[in-house]
Amino acid sequence: MTMPPRPFSAAQLAERWQCSAETVRQLVKCGQLSGFRIGRMIRIPRAAVEEYEAKFIATPEENATVDPAQDEPYTIEYVAGRRRKRAI
Repeated sequence: MTMPPRPFSAAQLAERWQCSAETVRQLVKCGQLSGFRIGRMIRIPRAAVEEYEAKFIATPEENATVDPAQDEPYTIEYVAGRRRKRAI
């Protein structure tokens, strides 16, 4: 029998999304991202992460454009409710 995938910690998810762990904790606290506590630790199930990313984070192919000032392709991502511009 295979084990289910391990949930993310706030720090692991913050690294994946390039934001702070506090931002991840706030998303869980306000209910935008589902998670659970084990004592004082917050864990976020992989299914909840995939669902949040599908709603709020565009893939480079979906959102690619070219910056007219720089002529470089970039994407706009929404991480923790904030808009970020990232070079491809």
